[in-house]
Amino acid sequence: MKYVSGAEIFQSEKTVSVRAEECLKGEPALESEMERLITENVCLQRALAEEYVLREDAMRRDESLLPEFFSLNCQFFTGAFAEKDQLFNILKRVYETIYRIRNEKGEIIGYHTTDTSPAALNLIKNLYDRGMLNKHIVHFMSLKGQNILRPYAISARLEKKGSTDGKTQEVLDADFYDQIESSIRNAGFGVFISNRLTAQELEQDAYIQALIESGHDVYVYASEDEDFLRIVVK
Repeated sequence: MKYVSGAEIFQSEKTVSVRAEECLKGEPALESEMERLITENVCLQRALAEEYVLREDAMRRDESLLPEFFSLNCQFFTGAFAEKDQLFNILKRVYETIYRIRNEKGEIIGYHTTDTSPAALNLIKNLYDRGMLNKHIVHFMSLKGQNILRPYAISARLEKKGSTDGKTQEVLDADFYDQIESSIRNAGFGVFISNRLTAQELEQDAYIQALIESGHDVYVYASEDEDFLRIVVK
């Protein structure tokens, strides 16, 4: 791997904006409907799993933090959905506050969410325990609630090493990849997290190598107090 600056990792020529005046109110669903929406939509699974992991990390670092006071902002882009309203109609059943994301032309390209329904975070852990989450999500993330990675700072580009084990086409065809590709197209890069694999293990990982083989630059980033890694794909 090659060590680089954080500025290089997160630099993007794409410009997106979120307007406070375009706040939309959600209508959180009953648990049965919410579970169906989560199991049917990998974008929700990934966002909720990441929020769960980040919340647990924050609570380990600050023992006075209560789960109801943790909040995470997420971005969802419409690329994988035939209609923009389709994505909004899903998100409003899980998130209480939603903002439109617009590109430099003023076109709606996605939604920015906050105030996640507590029921959704309970459900994502339950679905994880029942083995019902997307396999690419659980490959990179554990929701078991214990420290797996030792906190350390890193900012590096992963290089081509090892084998893809024939997984390149599998990765490119996966819903998990669709969300990353949509973020790259709209924001300049896609980000997901891992709390299961070290940077060295990620560089040898067949899925990461498949992304590199398909032409993506893949970076890993973490600050010194975080026990998870951000994988940034361009």
